[in-house]
Amino acid sequence: MIKVICLFLLLVVFSPFNVFADDGKAMMDIEHSLNNQIKSQLQIPAKVLRTKIDRDYIFQLQIKTDIKGRITSVELDPNEHIFNDEIYLELVQSAKNTVWNIGYIDIKEEVVIYVPFHFKISAKDDVN
Repeated sequence: MIKVICLFLLLVVFSPFNVFADDGKAMMDIEHSLNNQIKSQLQIPAKVLRTKIDRDYIFQLQIKTDIKGRITSVELDPNEHIFNDEIYLELVQSAKNTVWNIGYIDIKEEVVIYVPFHFKISAKDDVN
């Protein structure tokens, strides 16, 4: 019985699940920080703002870093369907430029982060 309890305690103390939980939390914090940076720096092109349509644009960018946290790649998620729509392409390019301008993520390992974007364009918005 004591061997079973000791074995259980060893499993709890040395369990890799605690490590994964810490890494998961740290990664969530990094993703949250990156999302906030993107949100504060993202500029919607004037051409898009002047568009008089009602449409949602949703896409996801795949961001890769090197071991020093430098952003090395910003691409559409490979599973994304690419639309041949001028507004869509403008929004994607604007999002990519914003991520490139950030340039660095506070992490010391190679990672791939997926960042979703959702733009709702309304014909009712009055932009000069």
